[in-house]
Amino acid sequence: MRRAQAGEEAAEHLLEELGYTIVSRQESRTWPILVDGEEFDASVRADLVVTRDDETWIAEVKTGDTAPNPLHPATRRQLLEYLFVFDPDGILLVDVEMGDVMEVAFPVG
Repeated sequence: MRRAQAGEEAAEHLLEELGYTIVSRQESRTWPILVDGEEFDASVRADLVVTRDDETWIAEVKTGDTAPNPLHPATRRQLLEYLFVFDPDGILLVDVEMGDVMEVAFPVG
């Protein structure tokens, strides 16, 4: 828990240095899922919502060896979920330990 909180604080500083403004932390959204015709609410929580140049981004903060990799299946699915639920202008993956911010896109076609 402390590692995650420290990671998010470091990520905020890194993003601010890159010109992003922190809009919200741990923002949750819900959306409906139909299972055999029955509707259920599902929720997702993004680490950070940030803006820059009139664009809104979801920033996912990761630490460790595999999680900061956008090709890691669990991370990739999480980023796709953010894209679907939040409909941001873009997705950022923040690797706190490397001090790296990656823009991740999923081209359609």
